[in-house]
Amino acid sequence: MLSLRNFLLITLVLLCSSSLLKAQCLDPVPVLQFSPNNACSGTAITFEVINLSPANDETYSWNFGDGTTTPDSKLTANGSKVTYAYNHTGTGSANFTVSVRRVKGLCVYDSAPQTVTVKPQVAFTPPTVKNNINNSANVCVADTVQNISVTATLTNPNTSTTGISGYQVDWGNGEVNNYTLAQFTGSTTISNATPYNKEGNYPITITALSTDPNVCPAVVNIPFSVGKDPKAVFSVEKKERIEPQFPSPLCGVPVRVEIKNESTGGGLTYKWEVTNTQPGGPVNFSFIEGTSDTTKNPVFQFNEKGRYMIKLTVSNACVDPSDPVGPIDPYDPENPDDDFDEDGKYVQEESVLIVYPEVQIQGRDLCADPGVPQVIMGNELAQFDPNLGTIDPSTIQWVVTGGATVDNPNIQNPKITFPGPGTYTVAANFANECERSQDAPGANQRPPATITITARPSKPADGSVTLCGGENYVITPTPNGSVRFNFYTTATGGSPVASDTTAYPINAVTNSVTYYIAAVLNGCESSERGVFTLNVLPPIQNNTIQAPQSICVGATPAPLTGTQPSGANGNFSYTWLRSTTSATTGFTVAPGVNNGSGYTPTALTQTTWFRRMVRATSCKPDTSAAVEITVVPVIATNTITQNQTVCAGSAPATLIGSRPTGGNGVDYAIIWESSTTGANATDFAPVTGANGTPVINNEENLEPGPINQTTWYRRQVTSAGCTGNSNVIVITVAPALAQNTIGSSQTICGNAAPTALTGSTPTGGTGTYTYLWESSTTSATDGFGPAAGTNTGITYNPGNLTQTTYFRRTVTSGSCEPLVSEAITITIVPAIENNTITAAKTVVCEGAVPVLTGSLATGGSGNLVYLWESSVTSASAGFNPAIGTNNGKDYTPSSIVQNTWYRRTVSVAGSTCPPVISNVVAVTVDKLPAAPTVEASDVTICAGTSATLRVTSTNGGTYQWFTAETGGNPVSFEPVFVTPVLTSNITYYVQATNNNQCVSATRTPVKVTVTSISADAGRDTTIIEGQPFGLRATGGTTYVWSPATGLNDPNVATPIATPTKTTTYTVTVTTEDGCTATDEITITVIPRVVVVNTFSPNGDNINDTWEIKNIENFPNATVEVFNRWGNPVFKSDVGYRQPWDGTHKGSILPLATYYYIIRLDNISKPISGSITIIR
Repeated sequence: MLSLRNFLLITLVLLCSSSLLKAQCLDPVPVLQFSPNNACSGTAITFEVINLSPANDETYSWNFGDGTTTPDSKLTANGSKVTYAYNHTGTGSANFTVSVRRVKGLCVYDSAPQTVTVKPQVAFTPPTVKNNINNSANVCVADTVQNISVTATLTNPNTSTTGISGYQVDWGNGEVNNYTLAQFTGSTTISNATPYNKEGNYPITITALSTDPNVCPAVVNIPFSVGKDPKAVFSVEKKERIEPQFPSPLCGVPVRVEIKNESTGGGLTYKWEVTNTQPGGPVNFSFIEGTSDTTKNPVFQFNEKGRYMIKLTVSNACVDPSDPVGPIDPYDPENPDDDFDEDGKYVQEESVLIVYPEVQIQGRDLCADPGVPQVIMGNELAQFDPNLGTIDPSTIQWVVTGGATVDNPNIQNPKITFPGPGTYTVAANFANECERSQDAPGANQRPPATITITARPSKPADGSVTLCGGENYVITPTPNGSVRFNFYTTATGGSPVASDTTAYPINAVTNSVTYYIAAVLNGCESSERGVFTLNVLPPIQNNTIQAPQSICVGATPAPLTGTQPSGANGNFSYTWLRSTTSATTGFTVAPGVNNGSGYTPTALTQTTWFRRMVRATSCKPDTSAAVEITVVPVIATNTITQNQTVCAGSAPATLIGSRPTGGNGVDYAIIWESSTTGANATDFAPVTGANGTPVINNEENLEPGPINQTTWYRRQVTSAGCTGNSNVIVITVAPALAQNTIGSSQTICGNAAPTALTGSTPTGGTGTYTYLWESSTTSATDGFGPAAGTNTGITYNPGNLTQTTYFRRTVTSGSCEPLVSEAITITIVPAIENNTITAAKTVVCEGAVPVLTGSLATGGSGNLVYLWESSVTSASAGFNPAIGTNNGKDYTPSSIVQNTWYRRTVSVAGSTCPPVISNVVAVTVDKLPAAPTVEASDVTICAGTSATLRVTSTNGGTYQWFTAETGGNPVSFEPVFVTPVLTSNITYYVQATNNNQCVSATRTPVKVTVTSISADAGRDTTIIEGQPFGLRATGGTTYVWSPATGLNDPNVATPIATPTKTTTYTVTVTTEDGCTATDEITITVIPRVVVVNTFSPNGDNINDTWEIKNIENFPNATVEVFNRWGNPVFKSDVGYRQPWDGTHKGSILPLATYYYIIRLDNISKPISGSITIIR
């Protein structure tokens, strides 16, 4: 109980302590500084205490004024710094009050607060990232990939770009790119142009640039890495004995084993394990030379003989911790017949044999002719490995069965003789200085090798055949039971062109060839090959005839000739064929002598084709290509006009020739001929011009050119071999008139008067001239008549004209041919009419291309010029030449986005007459509807189900769903779309359409992710009754096993099963998304062995042998019995097929207690105990 005195003493002490504390807390308060001030949001700011030297018994804590504090921490050095980054978005800077508290013992010191100004940062949500392999930011490629090529793809989740001017992306591989807002949106992704081509970390930095210099850009860092799936690969590089430091009774040990590790994949870690494969054998080894179980290339020291299993497990960032041995390798599909699962590529095991020698013996499959012994040398079958020791020659022993013999079974390389076809076994063993090869318990020595010798079949019979070139043939050897054949092109060696078949088809044989055929039976080929020769005659070749011709109807063609054929046997016969149908059909035997090398046709009345057929022996006849003899009608309607009289030196009027007929009706060769002798002269020759004037004499009409004497003319026409002459005309020459010109052409508008036409004074003729002015409204060469008004003077004044008119003057002098001047044209530009335009649609969607059609304007001079004009102001103002091709009858503008008025003007080219303006057409623009909004842009479903996608827009109109971002056909026309049952990921796109059928500019995507699941309960297994087995299921996040009988927990992935009878367990796997799948595993339960401990081998047929219940379930079991001194008295055959009868080597054992060891297999723990014999 506390006395008053003690209470007063304690109070006094506490009061004194408080006064002392106040007296000791005299240190200065912390003074802090920071840098930088006015920093951007997200920028690290450094804070530090500058006036105190830190001590071990003091702590500091910081308050940054935004609700964030640091835990107390020791300052490790003077000026130690604390960094902190503020997060601030908005439009203006923010101020934060910062302070630091120093605690030393019981003393607390608070600094004066200071204000930190932080500039805002643009609002920017970090983009999502995926890659071209597994849609994540961390990609692991298969270990088999030689050339890595990975691209990262960023998707911008920000729907608002307020305050952002663009983006800069540093892809982490030295590539930095700038992007506009349009280049990086929710629907437009961006990727690095240079793929990542090696393993490593590639941090991606995205900077959202600000439009306001007072607002900082947002900087986002996204980690991205490229790794490689590991694969464990190693081998024993070196094995050698180590000389022990001290004498040892153990032979051959220790042994040094050096490993060569060639595992692939980046950033690997290693785990080494060693087990002894001998039953109950010690794992007596160590890592030496500074290596350990995590060294890449360890060095082992084995101190005990036996066979050891070295196991390597590799790992890196690509390894799923839930599957440390490796997933199924898609490049190495699992083989269900393999005892070892090759899919555990993160793990490799290799065995190493210590001290014990080993015989590595291999079987052989041989073929032999019946009755011919086969000899194999021992070193062809077996390799003797003394395992770092030496071979003791005196211990070598070969053992053969099946009738084979060994010339010396006690040497390393004996001659082994096998008498003929059959099955034999060969085994060998030996010893080194330490152990014998067959004495290695659990060392997995090789079993005897099996030698199988199969009898060869007899070769097929020889044969030959003669063929013509190009024929097909099938070589079919005579069948003999189940014998098949290999076909070769060489008598010995080589590879077969056809194998393991009963026949060999050969198509289109062109050259003689010999094949060598071997019979094949049970995988053995005959030692000899049959010979089969195809003797091939060359095909008939060089069969051509000539030559095509064209003749008049009823004429006889020139003889046809043919080349000398080649090929076959050289004995040729001929048949000439003809056809009046075509070059390929309708051929019959030609009339007359038709069996010679050449052929003379008879007179022909129609076009005919000829060809020659050549035969020789039984070879396929050869038919030449056809030649055509064209038969055409005789030349007709070949007339010319007319007789003329001209002045000397003047050119007659054009001689007009009729259009000829006959010949081939298409191609006519014309030659005009002339003579100055007479109409029946024999000196007609092609027309040439006088005084070097060129004359074209091969056209339908003829311009003779100036002539000075009377001349006769005719026309010769040739077509397709036919020639005919026209009638003859004469041109009589008189003195020539000259110098008749009347001025130049004019162009005037309608109802105007042209200027006067002034004519020159003529020359030639009689010297007395009369004039006649003529006019025509038809053309410059036709339709002329006397001009209106005074028309006989040397000059002429036309009146007002209303249409284009042609004028000329004719001068007459005596009997000379009147001389007509060149006509001049007074062109009247008529009024332009029929200038109207229409629009296919007067209301169009925004961005559409309207179609404007104009009428075909009339009037003017015929050479009308169109010009389309447009205005965005009104129907009466603001018109300018329309954009694009605006000078056609019709007009198609580019896409338009605002109301526009159109019109067309028409004018006459080269005329000063004003253009005519059409009516005005207005085209109204209907704005496009906005892209639809959806209930969700990312939907996740289970495989085999449907997704329901909804449009949430309320702007009217209709909606269409597609499977493509552009183009394609709609899959639904409803705002709520229930997809078909899906088994893989897909993206649907929806567009909006208004009442004018205007479609939104973009489609809204909805990504449907289909979650697949695959349950795996593991492989079926067998256990002994009472033995537990660990189940392991994969594929989901929750697991339910049924039945629950024998399971410690049916609701985990890895329950322990202890069934009492064979049971099939089914696991139901469920993913986080609720998707389920099932798989099953069967555990076969073998009853346990029951050992009785007494039996009475006294011959009364009751308990005369030692019965071990259920041991028949273990066919590889061995049973050994020892007496009390450890001497073996019984060892069973494999499987304990003959129970022990209590004897040893035929002798009855005395009553006693004996000790047994039962080994059920190489895995289970041996069973041991005692057995008592009673009688």
